[in-house]
Amino acid sequence: MLLTDKLSKVLEAADLHITAMFMEMTEEFGQVGFWRLDPRRDKHSWSGQVYKICGLRPYEQSVDSDTLMGIFHPDDRTMAQECIDGALHHGREFKIEVRVMRRDGSLRYVKFAGKPFTNAEGVIWEVFGILVDITDYKTAEAEWRHLAETDELTGVFKLRRFEEMLQGEIRRCARSGRATSVALIDLDEFKQINDSYGHLAGNEVLQQFVGTLKDALRDIDTIARIGGDEFAILMPETPTNQILEPLSRITKQLRDIEIEDGEHLVSVSFCGGVVGISPQSTVADTLRLADSYLYTAKKNGNHRLVSEAGVYNLWRPGESAETGGSSQSRQLFS
Repeated sequence: MLLTDKLSKVLEAADLHITAMFMEMTEEFGQVGFWRLDPRRDKHSWSGQVYKICGLRPYEQSVDSDTLMGIFHPDDRTMAQECIDGALHHGREFKIEVRVMRRDGSLRYVKFAGKPFTNAEGVIWEVFGILVDITDYKTAEAEWRHLAETDELTGVFKLRRFEEMLQGEIRRCARSGRATSVALIDLDEFKQINDSYGHLAGNEVLQQFVGTLKDALRDIDTIARIGGDEFAILMPETPTNQILEPLSRITKQLRDIEIEDGEHLVSVSFCGGVVGISPQSTVADTLRLADSYLYTAKKNGNHRLVSEAGVYNLWRPGESAETGGSSQSRQLFS
């Protein structure tokens, strides 16, 4: 054999070695595993990183179709199997996000992708793919979404997330016809609390106020902080004439809030505007109407609640705010 031929083979072997080394580095640092399926022999091949992603020791067991499906979360197996079948029988590429369930019960989020290859006769002879561990990305994404959607001080949603949930509730209302109510509430004279006791005390009042709201409302109700001392409440399957009781109960619990120095009790009240939504409602119109009712409530004094039915005194739920509770008064809730 000529020297040049020997040198060519050495260089070719070196190239293969370098390629394999780079693939190993890509797998390790990119958390990417490679897999191959030979449909003619039902033979599955995994790289070492696929085993690691699945929480297995590399090459500790043989791989077949049942092994492949077994790594996925039960709720994701049907989707994964449909992708494999589509690649084998219809030549379709796929790329999905699924969950891998490890033996210890922990979950890893992965991107599962595959591409079929055909021979000269058009017969599918191999499906080659990757398994990418995206758990860290998913965790960071969830943390970012939490920060973007959640008010840091009180732990409730921000306005944008509330609007998304309200839009979803409007769609559900259109399907079911069930009543849903929205309330915008604003603390009375909150500026005086900040001016008298400081902003830290004001923050504590807001936190205790939200805690009181959570205790009084149901798990299916949604609270959002949409301004400094302004909040929104979404109450599914609740007509407006059923909101008085929980809001009045909240008002009584807020009569005396002890702030952190232990020396002061702060009496807190709020005004509210309440509207019901319909299948024809829009998010913008709903919030605009509730805000106009809230404005009317604050014009009528503290601890007032307003809906299309009129004005109500939250501190005296048996009386009308407009007439002091005479028999001729217009009741807000029937």
